[in-house]
Amino acid sequence: MVSRRPERAQAFARRAAEESEVEVRAVGTVEEAVRERDVVVVATNSPVPVLDAGWIAPGTHVTTLDSSRSHATKSPPPRWTTHTSS
Repeated sequence: MVSRRPERAQAFARRAAEESEVEVRAVGTVEEAVRERDVVVVATNSPVPVLDAGWIAPGTHVTTLDSSRSHATKSPPPRWTTHTSS
């Protein structure tokens, strides 16, 4: 769990862990939150990419929640960037 406001991330992680009985912890960066995870949920209204596809391991399940886009949009643009090595 990561947020622009660390205190909110910590409070949410504590509450989510108690309610779900699943380990949830706040971390400092998006990269740290998504690297080597089995499941990634991206919930943002950011107009810019928030993560790099290179941080996501093959086989990771990624779900995105984006309330800022119209439901009429069939396939909203992803909230991550891709990179290539030269």
